[in-house]
Amino acid sequence: MLHWVLLTGEYPPERGGVADYSGQLAAGLRAAGDEVTIWAPGYSLPDHWGRRSFRKLQADMRAGEGGGARWLIQYVPHAYGKRAMNYRFCRWVYARRQLHPWVMFHEVAYPREAGQGWRLRLLAEVTRRMARQLQRASARSFISNQRWDLTLEEMAPGTVARQWLPVPSNLPDTVAAERVAALRHKYGNERGAILASFCPHSPFARAHLTSAAKALLAVDRGRTLLLVGAGSDELRRAIAAAAPKMAAQVHSVGYAMGAEAAEHLAAADLLLQLYADGVSGRRGSVMAGLALGRPVLTNEGASTEALWRDSRAVALTTPGDLVPTVELWLGDAAERAALGRAGREFYTAHFSIEHTINALRKAALDERLRKKEPA
Repeated sequence: MLHWVLLTGEYPPERGGVADYSGQLAAGLRAAGDEVTIWAPGYSLPDHWGRRSFRKLQADMRAGEGGGARWLIQYVPHAYGKRAMNYRFCRWVYARRQLHPWVMFHEVAYPREAGQGWRLRLLAEVTRRMARQLQRASARSFISNQRWDLTLEEMAPGTVARQWLPVPSNLPDTVAAERVAALRHKYGNERGAILASFCPHSPFARAHLTSAAKALLAVDRGRTLLLVGAGSDELRRAIAAAAPKMAAQVHSVGYAMGAEAAEHLAAADLLLQLYADGVSGRRGSVMAGLALGRPVLTNEGASTEALWRDSRAVALTTPGDLVPTVELWLGDAAERAALGRAGREFYTAHFSIEHTINALRKAALDERLRKKEPA
């Protein structure tokens, strides 16, 4: 049996992608027979990684909590509070690097871009220094997107190699057929296709979905656009304002997660998942559609790993070609069904939570063998 100490900025019942991931991770490790201790705000810590949390951590460590365990830090800057600039947390970890912490980088740092105001330049610089501290402290380092391998090597050259560990879906991968049928009836699929998008909250997704919705819904007034998850209500209002005549064809279900979100996605004929940096292994929202076996139309970009282009498990397009590509896929039900099956197989082969659990446990057991630790 292994003992893990999981440090995270989010953990259930708190909402968020890192919270969902951390909950799945802890459950999977425990199911494998391991012991897991959680250090997280709202769960075991008294504040959001502030002074009281560090005092409690110190007390726990003196009492032997985490002794001999493998620290596993789930890192994304904004999850640790202080407006994504909790440098104290990273400095605290670095000061305890003799404990050989492992770090999972869900995100690395706020990007540097030309023309940024001083606040964003400050955020970019501080988050880079934070990531550098953690990378230098880590005995093992994991990344949710392969693009960050070069980023971290640039920040902290000569440190431990990074292992790619893409995120799984945070929704159930099976749903009740009668619930899906009821939702398809509710959203009027007898008259036309249901297009859907999960967590379309980014400015990039909002802009392109708003533009595409006008054209796609005008062609067939029986079509429905179903928006699910974070940002969906706001996007529905934006589309309704931009295209009032199509407002009745756009629906949103707000911050739906778990079975409710999965059922709504499963009712769709085609999922539209758009990302400014392209689809990648860190996008839990695209993983949800793949795990459910729904056909997914998405775009590639700077963060898209090569296996997406080679897989033929998603339909890749560009924002400029979004509307004609959607029309092409809506015109062939058999091809859509085949795409959905290929997507589910692709997800199972590369992204499911079992891959994460197996990779972490293998690394820990290999390390134990090298050190000749007792079982």
